[in-house]
Amino acid sequence: MNTQEVTIKNSGATFTPMALADFLSDKIMEYADILPDKCTILDPACRDGALLTSIAKKNK
Repeated sequence: MNTQEVTIKNSGATFTPMALADFLSDKIMEYADILPDKCTILDPACRDGALLTSIAKKNK
């Protein structure tokens, strides 16, 4: 194991792969079409923000 893997294992940190974040954001944006013009998206397990970053990129 390299140093980064050990740090992640010891801290219990997990990160959402960008491909999964993009898939989930596609599904969320499908529902956003039927929601009011202004909606709030909450990611309580945000960590590195991959899901919110993906949604923000698609919502431009």
